[in-house]
Amino acid sequence: MSTYGGKTRTYRKEELSLELPQLLEYVRYELSRHHHIQLKMSGSTMRPTIEDGDVVTIAPVDATTIHPQDIVLVATPSGTALIRRVLSVETRDGTLYALTQGDHAKRPDTPIPLTRIIGRVVSLQRKGRGKTIPLGSSLPLRTRLWMWLKRWWRREGQRSSKRTTETANPGA
Repeated sequence: MSTYGGKTRTYRKEELSLELPQLLEYVRYELSRHHHIQLKMSGSTMRPTIEDGDVVTIAPVDATTIHPQDIVLVATPSGTALIRRVLSVETRDGTLYALTQGDHAKRPDTPIPLTRIIGRVVSLQRKGRGKTIPLGSSLPLRTRLWMWLKRWWRREGQRSSKRTTETANPGA
């Protein structure tokens, strides 16, 4: 479904989701007309920020305005769509790349050119609750806490494995 001026649309009478064939073609068209798109999410890759069954609103975006912590819609080389969080933006050989990762994923994705980012998630609606939560620079406290805990656990895990290696190889 997409909304524009309060009117809800469907694509070929189907509710929009990431699994829908030709989704990218339709989303690119609607975003190019400065419409916002709503997608029903499935899966756990973006938990706890985005839960299975939540509906996200995606707005058109100029790729040069992408910043770390933005949640974006990415077009993959295989023609599918993913929702990911931007960890960093960097320049390589004159091309801007974004390092992205799902909030629930253990490792970041392969860096992608910013041209593959086709929209920014600006709000979400929790499944069945009807409450719209704006996203952006002021992430919900639960999300910020979860992200901090993930970084802490990762650092502790790296320290622990380093200590184990040093204990096993004391002269190395």
